[in-house]
Amino acid sequence: HLVARWNSTHDMLSRLCKLQSHVTAVLQDITVTKAADQSLNLSSAQWKLVQCMADLLQPFRGVTNDLSSSRKVTISTVLPVMFGLQGECAEADDDSAFIATLKSRLVTSLAAKFHLAIIHPDSCEAIAAALDPRFKDLAFLDVEDRTSIVDEVKLLVEGREEVTANAMEPAAKRSPATPSESTPSGEAVPALTKQPSLLSRLTKRPEQQQQQPLERADASRQVKMYFEASGCAVDDDPLDWWRRHEEVFPGVAKLAKKILATPASSAESERNFSATGILTERRRARLGPGNMRAMLFINKNRAVLSSHQTASQ
Repeated sequence: HLVARWNSTHDMLSRLCKLQSHVTAVLQDITVTKAADQSLNLSSAQWKLVQCMADLLQPFRGVTNDLSSSRKVTISTVLPVMFGLQGECAEADDDSAFIATLKSRLVTSLAAKFHLAIIHPDSCEAIAAALDPRFKDLAFLDVEDRTSIVDEVKLLVEGREEVTANAMEPAAKRSPATPSESTPSGEAVPALTKQPSLLSRLTKRPEQQQQQPLERADASRQVKMYFEASGCAVDDDPLDWWRRHEEVFPGVAKLAKKILATPASSAESERNFSATGILTERRRARLGPGNMRAMLFINKNRAVLSSHQTASQ
């Protein structure tokens, strides 16, 4: 038994609604459809139910596509969007019994899949949401969870600052066993696609005021100042915000770059396997692993390579 995903179910229902008149005409035509099969035609109430299900699953489809993207930050949107989807599934007064039951099951499924009942402050999704300037106020959580996550971020930043400080000491003052943490290369990150309007609707974020200049501080104050600073709009790119503020919050910025680079799903790795399967077809049986990796790299980064080539001309 194959269980269909939300995307497939939504697309099937939406396509059926779009072709309603054609499907009805074929099923009612006795020259095309046998009399025994004409009972397959849906009633007006059933067509309305199909449309309601398609409308209900529309945000799920959009979120699935967004979280599967490899061209924008996704890990930090998991918790805000999941709580937003639960809000989309709030029962309405005009819901039928079936739609009310479907909404209830969707909410239960989301809570179980993403552990929304108990938020672990050290989870990657929670830390990422706190390090994303769009969601750093953690408005979708209660006060206790917010405080726990902020404390966890503070511990992580202080730990990174301590390692960096040890690495910058003269060699004579350092123990040989003391590990040093490599610093980021500082290479420019290509601009990412802006978040779609669906994210704005699900998270319901107000517009942010213009950021005031802040002074650089130590690790403990950096975290405090970061959470007090103005963030950015939901449709803005959080990496652009961090490029403008990494000199103000260097310790927090290093942690943010590491955490926000985490993909929210395995969709891109699955696409890589699919692309590799296409490259290693029978006619390319003698293709070496080095050439295959180079071709796969070009295939997955052609947009970035093209932009760099255009900028250099």
